[in-house]
Amino acid sequence: MQTEIQKIICQNHQRDIIAMNLDSLQIGQIQYLCCKCLVEKMNDDKIQAIEEIIDRISSLKTQKKDLNKIRLLQEHTLLNNGVKTKRNVEATFDKIHFQIQAQICTIQQEHQSFLEQFKVEQTLQKDISSLAEFFQIDIREKQLKFQQDIHLIEEIEEQFELFLNNQEYFQALVTFKVAKQKINEVIENVKVGLMPHKDMLLQNINQKEKKNNTTIQQQKLNENTFDNIQIQQNVKIAQNDLLINKIIKELELKRQFIDPILQLKPTLLRDDYWHKLFYILQAKMNRNIRNSILIYQGSKDGLNAKQYWYKVNGRSNLLMIFQSKSNYIFGTYSPCTWESKNGVWVEDNTLSSFIFSQTHDQVYPLKQDKKQQAIGLNSSYGPLIGGGDDLFIDGDFTQGYSRLGGSYQFQYYQQGNNEPYLYGQIQPEIKECEIYQLLF
Repeated sequence: MQTEIQKIICQNHQRDIIAMNLDSLQIGQIQYLCCKCLVEKMNDDKIQAIEEIIDRISSLKTQKKDLNKIRLLQEHTLLNNGVKTKRNVEATFDKIHFQIQAQICTIQQEHQSFLEQFKVEQTLQKDISSLAEFFQIDIREKQLKFQQDIHLIEEIEEQFELFLNNQEYFQALVTFKVAKQKINEVIENVKVGLMPHKDMLLQNINQKEKKNNTTIQQQKLNENTFDNIQIQQNVKIAQNDLLINKIIKELELKRQFIDPILQLKPTLLRDDYWHKLFYILQAKMNRNIRNSILIYQGSKDGLNAKQYWYKVNGRSNLLMIFQSKSNYIFGTYSPCTWESKNGVWVEDNTLSSFIFSQTHDQVYPLKQDKKQQAIGLNSSYGPLIGGGDDLFIDGDFTQGYSRLGGSYQFQYYQQGNNEPYLYGQIQPEIKECEIYQLLF
């Protein structure tokens, strides 16, 4: 009886048992709880729960600190990368700026060289004009001098006629007339000396005047006259030869600056416009032109699409020059490769393609947003330049049209209109075409 009472009374607090701790069954024990034990148990559970919460909060704070550290590290890394990127961009911009400055300097030097060569050409033209004027003046002086010589011989003839009246001296008069005729022939060639004529005349006079001693004095006078004429003429000829040789040497020295470019000049282009295109081509390609090879000439090879594609197929860096029925000179250049295909556009990422007009002294560069349609390939047509049909020549090189400004820059562009600006008429009607392959 006593044992059963103990069982239902808490041994710790001497209170009635009201509950059982189920957690104790996991360790193989049975624990009975009174109301006070139950309160203590609940307090212990709360304390334990609070401690777990505190531990969890501490763990979360630690994790948060770690996350903050990681985030700060990432932000620091991003900041460093941003600084490095900024420095790289600045270095790249500095490099590009330097390259642009170098390119500008090169263009300025080429421009200065072109101006110097232009001045050389002007000086050359002035020298040629001066030389021509000099020769005209010199020829007039020589003609005047020969007129005076002829007048002197006529006076000598008159003197002979006064004191020579017989048949023996008649032949002497004829001899003087022959001498006069020969001097007239000398006028046509200023470099021919008077010595052969003088010797012939004096020889005839000596043969006819041997029997008459009264004419010796007059003969010496004639001889002295001819000697003076010859001396003066030889001096002038020698002076002219020296001057001509000097001018020729100067012209040869000046020609050395012009010939290398003019040797590459297409036949249809003027010298001054070829100089302009020459430097534009070198600036756009950033390379020097070493040679130009004529690969197609319409008047020789045939103005039709078949012959045209036979010559240009597979080639690049082609300079095309056209002459229309109205004698307008125009053309185009592109570094792209021409291939015999149908309906294909070729992109020019270098933006070095352009159309030009010698007649209008203009160059029309490729638009940046139209670089995908620099040239068109179609084996049934002739040249097709620009997606807007800026320059289109049909397979017969007669039909076609121009809408300059679609893909190439032109300030007077009128969308959809066929313009005669480039050809001189609505249709091209090509009468000559030259195509050169440029070697850089």
